[in-house]
Amino acid sequence: MGYLHLYSYSTSSALVDEITSGILSTFDEISDDFEFHAMMCFVRLSEIVDELTAERLIPKLKRGMHLVIGMSPEQWQLYCGKLLSFEEPVRR
Repeated sequence: MGYLHLYSYSTSSALVDEITSGILSTFDEISDDFEFHAMMCFVRLSEIVDELTAERLIPKLKRGMHLVIGMSPEQWQLYCGKLLSFEEPVRR
């Protein structure tokens, strides 16, 4: 989704808007503790999209980030998000 926004000049804005709307609806429905690879994708998306869309994404990303990151050396041995895998989602 982020790349579609990044290269939106290559497609119609109606298509980008339609797909974005669907992705945001799905994002709103999932719990805060979603899978960490999905978290990484949504963090990247929040850095690419317009400010209004990012403001919709960032609060949930901040809440969820603390749920998907393993916080102990024992958890780090498992398949989980690592602290250094993420940076706090912020607008650049």
